[in-house]
Amino acid sequence: MISHATWAGSFGIYDPRSQSMGGAAVAVGSVDMAAGHNPALLGLYNEDEDTTLNGRYYLPYALGSLSEVAIDAIDLIDEELDVMFDEALSRYNATPNPANAALVSTAATDLEQGLEGIANRDIAFSAFVAAISISEPSKKGGGAFYLGSRIEGGGASYVPDDDLALFKEYIKALDNVAAGGDWRDVNCDVFNLEPDSSGDIICRNYDSLPPSLRDPFDAIESSARIRGLVINEAAVSAAWGFDMDRMRVAIGVTPKVMQVRVFDEVRNVSDKTVNTSLTFKPHLMFNADIGIAIDFDMGVRLAYVGKDLFTRNFSSGEGNEPIKLNAKHRMGIGYIQPNWQIGLDYDMQVATPYDKEKTGQLLSLGGEYMLFKHLALRAGYRYDTDNNLPAVSSIGIGTHWLRTYLNISYQTSQQERGAGLQLGFAF
Repeated sequence: MISHATWAGSFGIYDPRSQSMGGAAVAVGSVDMAAGHNPALLGLYNEDEDTTLNGRYYLPYALGSLSEVAIDAIDLIDEELDVMFDEALSRYNATPNPANAALVSTAATDLEQGLEGIANRDIAFSAFVAAISISEPSKKGGGAFYLGSRIEGGGASYVPDDDLALFKEYIKALDNVAAGGDWRDVNCDVFNLEPDSSGDIICRNYDSLPPSLRDPFDAIESSARIRGLVINEAAVSAAWGFDMDRMRVAIGVTPKVMQVRVFDEVRNVSDKTVNTSLTFKPHLMFNADIGIAIDFDMGVRLAYVGKDLFTRNFSSGEGNEPIKLNAKHRMGIGYIQPNWQIGLDYDMQVATPYDKEKTGQLLSLGGEYMLFKHLALRAGYRYDTDNNLPAVSSIGIGTHWLRTYLNISYQTSQQERGAGLQLGFAF
């Protein structure tokens, strides 16, 4: 599953069902991936595992999110707009005529628009890849295991106004040449000319033959920086349920062994190439999640989850700010009926940025309706209470036939698109 745009340091989404429900999962998440969302959900069953088919095994799957600016940057690289501009520039310098000037102007326009589209915008991304995921709820207890990888990161692009202004000057000058105008009527800085004794370049001091163009890549200062963590983890969850007066209380825990790799990458555009500075350091640590869920007789469920409880700072290289793996806390409430349910989750703190990207405090609302016992219709909405991030809408379906289960999801916002697909089996 791949989606576009989310925020570094957020609580995370671990399956298509929760994605289609706006991220609501603490109280109404699927027990199939309780190890990721809330281990306490495994302790709310009251059926023996030997007489039911509540266990789940899911084939390897992946889900993720990526900000729109990163997609635009990838498109810019794939389209090789910088290469096309450089080739057009070389062609003009070899034969400076109106036709070749028009080609350089077109290439410069495309590249300038591409840079403008990614200029000074946040970059944020996250992903979860499950190599194996198994859950087995039981009577007043249960267990689960997953082996997977998380990627969390963020940053920002830097495109100064001078870079955009430089390409606009190229466009203006070459449009003039392409139209048959005098090259000396435009900004001389785009041409290879020597300054006079006063240090100024005066076009009128040169004859009418157009000189070669300067290479703008020698002056460009645009860059992008991304920082974050790649976390390979093996997690084992266990939960226990207790019947009390008109309610059931469940407590769950997920101890994890984590190999954490830190990346801190800077990409500078200069000299017609992309220069990359990358730091990638591994660390080994233990961590844990805890969860609590309370079911009341009237169908109301309250829940809490604390994820990555042991906070740690990771160095990404000498002279760089450390990257923090922070604890995350979320509350949830759900109303659950036999054929439908609705849930609301709320982050108890603002997500921690990895670099300078904006983050928020998310409120997630999601619901599910069972149709014909084999088809689940889902919808959700996610909102940033700090108003830094755009709202996200999502829909999805879930279906099963015999022991085969299929989940599909889709989400969208002003800066985000997503889709999900997951296939698993009951046992």
